[in-house]
Amino acid sequence: MSNIKLQIKNVFAVARSEGWVRVVKYLYYLILDKLSRKIIYPLKKKKYTKIIDNIFSTTPERIFVWHQSFGWNVPLFQRPQHIAKCLAKQGNLVFYFVSRDLDFEVKDIEKINENLYLVNRKNTTMLDLLKKHLSTLSCPKYIQFYSTELDMTLADIKNYQENGYHLLYEYIDDLAPEISGASSLPKNILDKFEYISNNCEIPMVVTADVLYDEITSKRGNENLVFACNGVDIEHFHSNDDNCTLKENFKAIIKQNKKMVGYYGALAVWFDYELLKATAKELPDVNFVLIGKEYDDSFISSGILDLPNIKYIGVVSYYQLPQYAKYFDVCTIPFLINDITKATSPIKLFEYMALGKPILTTAMPECEKFSSVKISYTEKEYIETVKELLEYTKENKPKYFELLQEQALQNTWENKSKSILDMLAIYESKAHSSNTSEMGD
Repeated sequence: MSNIKLQIKNVFAVARSEGWVRVVKYLYYLILDKLSRKIIYPLKKKKYTKIIDNIFSTTPERIFVWHQSFGWNVPLFQRPQHIAKCLAKQGNLVFYFVSRDLDFEVKDIEKINENLYLVNRKNTTMLDLLKKHLSTLSCPKYIQFYSTELDMTLADIKNYQENGYHLLYEYIDDLAPEISGASSLPKNILDKFEYISNNCEIPMVVTADVLYDEITSKRGNENLVFACNGVDIEHFHSNDDNCTLKENFKAIIKQNKKMVGYYGALAVWFDYELLKATAKELPDVNFVLIGKEYDDSFISSGILDLPNIKYIGVVSYYQLPQYAKYFDVCTIPFLINDITKATSPIKLFEYMALGKPILTTAMPECEKFSSVKISYTEKEYIETVKELLEYTKENKPKYFELLQEQALQNTWENKSKSILDMLAIYESKAHSSNTSEMGD
């Protein structure tokens, strides 16, 4: 499929799940930003210089530049945003690159939290000034990016290295075409992976055991850290009385039926047939799906033909706890393949924090946790749903205590600390090597 056809399909998927207003805003800011780059941004050079000077009034211990078109204020508030927030909270300066077609309000640079800034990466006037200032600093500087990053080429990251930056590469998924939503993986993704996975001097993060084993077989475990996904417990313990639920969800609540819930991407790795079989077996239970249509598998599955399978659409991360608190059971019904064997589902830890019984299929990163019930067959999945629907804090107190215990063990703060601990060792070795070379 051509890029144009893929983009058109993505536009209609966004319209179905998030509404046409989002699509119109996307197109409007895409055009506006192109005009601003030529006319408005160059006129603000003096303003940008002052902003940057204020940010660097003191020299930070370490700087991270998050380089990927993921967005910040997007419905899927996930690992990139959480890790950025925690790195900043732990005393590092973080510049998180965004674009106005996703983060409409970011014209140039916006302070989110202490040490954390959103940067409009298409504002080349301000970006050039920022990069120039960064080039004068001697503290460790990292270009942090995912294995699925599309924009940068191998030449780009080598250029960063030549200009004094370190790389921090996060290997987060099996590199399959389905992850990028294309028919084949772009060459620059593969080029970067080969370069980094065979170079033990580049710091690398992996999120699943199968990825860890793959990398250690290539380059050993030097400058490598396992840091699976995690959870912001406070967020999932929040109770926003001002949250206005969608009308279609209110209608489900009014039915006063047990509710099995899933939120996240609706993609080719979702086991639609398993959920359909379970819904047919349990007609008096509502199966609620919240999330984005990642590809056309959701529509073509025919899953919405069943009256007790309900699709709510996209719900903002900030409102998600107010929906999920109505779930009686939380589930992740994924097919088992190379993609899901390498998946560390963020929702797994969020389900724990919510204190909801959890059922998944046999994904290795889910099998690790005793609070997660695993099904290996369709029959087992259906029977376990029935069992978990009867769980309460009164009849299963130890189970609900276990959920909270394992959520606390998997906070984003713990994950980012693991990354920083690895980088501290990396920097110490680099410093010792430089000192030794100077002595020679």
